[in-house]
Amino acid sequence: MSLRVATPELVHQQVRAVLEKVPTARALAVRAEPRWTGGTLDVDGRTVAVRPCTSPLAVRATLADHLDPAGGAGPGTTGSEVVVIVCDLADADLGHDVLARLAGARVWGLEPWGAVQGLFGVRRLDAAFRKDQGWIAEALLTHVPADTARSLTGRAVLSVEVALDALARQILGADHLSIDGVIAATSADTGSAPFARLADVAPETRDGLLGALADRHGPLGELVAAIVGNGHGADLLAVGVAARAVYGQGEHDGG
Repeated sequence: MSLRVATPELVHQQVRAVLEKVPTARALAVRAEPRWTGGTLDVDGRTVAVRPCTSPLAVRATLADHLDPAGGAGPGTTGSEVVVIVCDLADADLGHDVLARLAGARVWGLEPWGAVQGLFGVRRLDAAFRKDQGWIAEALLTHVPADTARSLTGRAVLSVEVALDALARQILGADHLSIDGVIAATSADTGSAPFARLADVAPETRDGLLGALADRHGPLGELVAAIVGNGHGADLLAVGVAARAVYGQGEHDGG
């Protein structure tokens, strides 16, 4: 089974989750492909160095570089630094002495939906999320700040609606993923063209978000999604007003 690639978003959220449980943690390990190009991270004011390791010996060497035997600061580190080891190793590969120096005494898995739960601070996810909606998890981790995410839920369940609305705010500038919300976003004073951020997001996120708009709102949603997706957001208000006369509120199946 292939391992997940450690992205900055996944590692950032995993470090945040671990530090919430163990604020004094100085080192942790995550299971993923042992490669990293994301540079140094900042997690809530703490500098986080990420080091890929391909063997137990490399893990030991990395810990020796960053922690002295008593658990203090090692060469080249600061009192606020955390080191994250990215490895494809199991707990049993590392030995009890190494695990004892890692937060949680384990190698943590990197799973996007688990990271989303941590981002929003919820106990569980809505069962309505589908297996083919992995793009939602990746997009939430990439585009929704933690402070914003935790203000959107009651810390119990993250629903599909809340998740999509959060993405609509961050990417489309719309209060909700609704026809009225998207149309209203065309007149927002952002200093740039309407929906300019769509050009900067991953294609899966762009297509998924516009597809969700179409799915939610029938023929009118399909029309609005097509206009936005084709780069004609500036014309959306005029087209939307005319389309209302044909499609109504878009809350039907067009039959």
